[in-house]
Order: sequence, then C-alpha cells, then structure tokens
Amino acid sequence: MSKDHYVPQFYLRRWARDGIICSAKWEKKKGELYWKSLSTASVGYKSNLYEQVEKKFFMPLDTKAAKFINLFNEFDGQNPRKKILSKEDSELWAKYILAQYIRTPNNVDSICNNFAKVGMDIISAKDQLPSIIENKRAVRDLCNMQWVFATISTDCEIITSDNPLIFKPNNLAHKSCVIILPMGPKSFFLATHSQNMPHFEMNQRKMVACINQEILISAKERVFIRSKSSIQESFIKKHWPVCT
Repeated sequence: MSKDHYVPQFYLRRWARDGIICSAKWEKKKGELYWKSLSTASVGYKSNLYEQVEKKFFMPLDTKAAKFINLFNEFDGQNPRKKILSKEDSELWAKYILAQYIRTPNNVDSICNNFAKVGMDIISAKDQLPSIIENKRAVRDLCNMQWVFATISTDCEIITSDNPLIFKPNNLAHKSCVIILPMGPKSFFLATHSQNMPHFEMNQRKMVACINQEILISAKERVFIRSKSSIQESFIKKHWPVCT
C-alpha cells in the first residue's frame, strides 16, 4: 500500500525545520485547535490515491518541480518580480500548478465517479489523470497569464494547508481568474490575466493576510505553518470554516 502525497513532501519542507512541520487541526468535540509537530512524510497523503499513476507521473513531476522551485531562492525579497522562463520551464510549472488542483482526493474521486458513469473501472479512470493535467489548452491558457514570483520582507508569514492552491474562479478563461500558491513562509506564486494586476494589494502585510485567509477557507483538515508564532490562533478560528 503506497502513501500517495497530494501535498508533495518537497513543498511542505519549505515550512519545516529538520523535516518537522507545525500542524493545526480543529478538534470539533473539544472546540479547540490541536497543535502537533509532524514529519512531512506523515501528512498530506492518502493510501493508493493514484495507484500506478503515482510512480509513472506524479513522482517525476514533483521531482522536476522541486528543482524548479529553487528558482524562488534567487529573488531578493524586496518587490514582486517576474522571472523570464524558458518554454520548457513554463510548461513544467503550469503542469505542476494544474496538478495541484486535479490531484486532491476530492477531485480524484469526482473524476473517477464521472468515468464510472460511462463504465470505466477505477484504475483506468486514474490512468486518465496525466492527460487531464497535461491538457494542451489548459497548459497554454495558464502559460499565457501574467506570472509573478513574489517574496515578502515583513515579519508576517504565509501559511499553507492540505489544499494549498487558491484558484478563483476555477476557470482559466474567466477574466477574473486568479491563481495563488504559497511557496514558503516568505514567498508565493501568483498568476492572473494582465488587466487584473493593478487591482492587487501592494501592502505586504495586507496581501499576506488575504492569502492566509483564502488558505484557511480552502483548508480541509490541516493547516501548516512554520511555528505557532507565525499566525494568531484567533485569525485561524475566525477564517477557517471548520471552526464554526
């Protein structure tokens, strides 16, 4: 039985210290947040989620994305900057971003259920995941958006979760489509149509608050942060729907 990570370990390590990440989970019966330090290998996975597609597709994709993500370390942290990427790097990153949307347990189950309606078994349905992620039109549409790799220099920090991709609305062709992926406590990726760029919050503290709020709205069971001091517990309780 394989542990298929829908939140890649290399991604979570950007918040971890010596492979250990701080995690918050809402305990409904007690009505409080439960904090625990966990290894990145022990969270963000579901057994046999992708079957044979894990080794054939997701592992190679994550390995390449892990190398690409090191480019974020080249930014000086002063202002958002756009990186000039090769066509190959752009398509790789686009596929990784699309994968973060498709590969969640809920979406994988939904895809499999849709294929089951036309008589396809679950293994064959999961075999379709790579072709869905690598859809040429989707990759092209995402590559045609304006991309920003941003770092922050304030004392506030960005959090992440077990469902870390902000994709609103989830239609690449929509004129208001915005994609944000936290890349670490001090960095994030943003993609949108060029006409939307002037409307984004330029105040770093406010931008971080907006990102953290959206991360909490989409989080399922766990929120991940660098340390308990990274964010106020009251902020989590206010914006995480599971807490209400």
